[in-house]
Amino acid sequence: MLLALATDTVLSDPGPRPRFAWLSLDALTVDPRYQRDIETERSRANIRQIAAAFVWTKFQPVTVCATATAGAYAVIDGQHRVAAARLRPDIPQIPCWIVAAPELRGQARAFVGINRDRVTITPIQMHHAAVAAGDPDALHLAEICARTDIEIPRHQISSGQLSVKQTLALATLRKALAQHGDGPVMAALTLLRAAWPETPAQLRGALIAGAVAFFVQHKGREIDRDRLARALAETSAADLEEQARALRTAFGGQAVLALRQILTRMHNKGLREERRLPEV
Repeated sequence: MLLALATDTVLSDPGPRPRFAWLSLDALTVDPRYQRDIETERSRANIRQIAAAFVWTKFQPVTVCATATAGAYAVIDGQHRVAAARLRPDIPQIPCWIVAAPELRGQARAFVGINRDRVTITPIQMHHAAVAAGDPDALHLAEICARTDIEIPRHQISSGQLSVKQTLALATLRKALAQHGDGPVMAALTLLRAAWPETPAQLRGALIAGAVAFFVQHKGREIDRDRLARALAETSAADLEEQARALRTAFGGQAVLALRQILTRMHNKGLREERRLPEV
């Protein structure tokens, strides 16, 4: 799809062209009047991580501007990258994008504009990029989804736009795989797909977590999965979550445990005593 501006669009003045240069770290300064504080433990940890894993292919040029002091440049964007480079004795210079903003107000406006207009990468976009990059965890999750007929959308969308196979529960799936392994996760996803093969937006994070907990709790026991899928098909994920909210006080406020109990009761309904799963 080709993009084009409307014919009556008023174009902004782009201003002076920036220039590119490799600058010494000693020439870079930070003005605390508009820059963020990097003295928090979270920032320090981030800086140490950048420094330890530093590779040029991941390093974007820092945005700076010349100051009133000859040979000195104020950092507008990239303070954490500068701090990380300073921890490395093998990196005396870094690539910089030098813009024209010699006054404090211009520097602060540039800082706000860069951070306000920046397009944040969503976890879903990051997941697909990690798959393309060959990240083992991302590839593993992609394999689990493929084997259970589940899809993670290519882009962030609303739940109302989901197809019958799609889920936004990326964090839930990652956590479940890390805690319980492939078996319970695949069993849960297969169950939910069987229950609602033509109904979109049923693969919700809370219900996936509850279904995983169900299979973890009853591991090694005989589970009538087809029967449970038919019972689930008569309701919806939203209704099950509403039922769970009513039960949460009995389970210390944990929705996962409440949903696990609901699934167990649905499985047991109408079964002979010897075939029932323990309702704990």
